[in-house]
Amino acid sequence: MELAKPFFGKIGGAVLEDDALYLRGHLSGDEIAQAQSAILELISNLEEGGEVELGEDDELYGDPDFVGELTRAVLALDERSLKLVLKAPDPRLLAMAMQGMEPEAHERILSFLTKKDERRVLDAVDSMILLPRREIEEAARALASKIIETIKKGQSPQAPQIAQFERIRDWPRME
Repeated sequence: MELAKPFFGKIGGAVLEDDALYLRGHLSGDEIAQAQSAILELISNLEEGGEVELGEDDELYGDPDFVGELTRAVLALDERSLKLVLKAPDPRLLAMAMQGMEPEAHERILSFLTKKDERRVLDAVDSMILLPRREIEEAARALASKIIETIKKGQSPQAPQIAQFERIRDWPRME
């Protein structure tokens, strides 16, 4: 948003920001992913035009294998464990990790949050829409660790789910 606003002028930038804030409150997981894709495309176009210069370690595109693994793990997580993890969520951590998931996982997570927590998470998503891949993966690893801990504290630890999240937690770090 901060990169795009100057191209619309002072008034246009304010209108764009106001519209984005209004629409953000009505976003679904699929729409969040589309918005992230649009921002990435805008940044790529600005970079190609020489208007923005990204450093080598600012890779913005996620590893499709990591995104798929994280999405499958979140979708496979039993309802009870997911509710426990999301009982007192860290909005910033959750928003960062969600950038490494497919829209179906966004929908599932958002559906278990209270309206207040959902608003906090969406505010956090807005404030960090363009994160480098390494930060997204670090947040996902931290979330995976929290989920593992929550599952292990539960009455009957579910080994397949723990194994999925252990793979995410131990995913090779970006060089």
